[in-house]
Amino acid sequence: MTFWEVLRQEPVWKSFFILFFSNITAWGFQSWLPTYLVRARGISLGQLGFAASLPFFAGTVGWALGGWVSDHPFKHNRKIPLIAAQWITAVLLYKTYTAGTIHALLWWETAAGFTLFFNNGVVFGLPVSAISKEITGRAMGIVNTAGQCAGFLSP
Repeated sequence: MTFWEVLRQEPVWKSFFILFFSNITAWGFQSWLPTYLVRARGISLGQLGFAASLPFFAGTVGWALGGWVSDHPFKHNRKIPLIAAQWITAVLLYKTYTAGTIHALLWWETAAGFTLFFNNGVVFGLPVSAISKEITGRAMGIVNTAGQCAGFLSP
């Protein structure tokens, strides 16, 4: 298949846009969080290393769990955990922004990091489960390009 034929596969282009918009949020969170913690919340640079790393430690677990959930209990309907996690992420990001204390902020930002990256674990399972093995590499390259474009545009 040519590039354009792979791109016309419904699971490929849908996953492209899902990852693009999901990663806009993730990249924005990654680039915004340290500045927000220092400027808006008054966290010192010494504390920043710990505070800004929490969502990414949780995100590592979230990504792995998202992939597992996508491959096992929701193997036949991966959209359910994806949509649920995206709604939960939106609420958690709002709670991070409106948290009244630093401790609450740390809790909400860590939970938001978990669900943000949980989304990625699920998104990468969508096209792989719905396309032929012959085009998996090319298809996933196209889908991953969406994430990189989001990273370029989000700041």
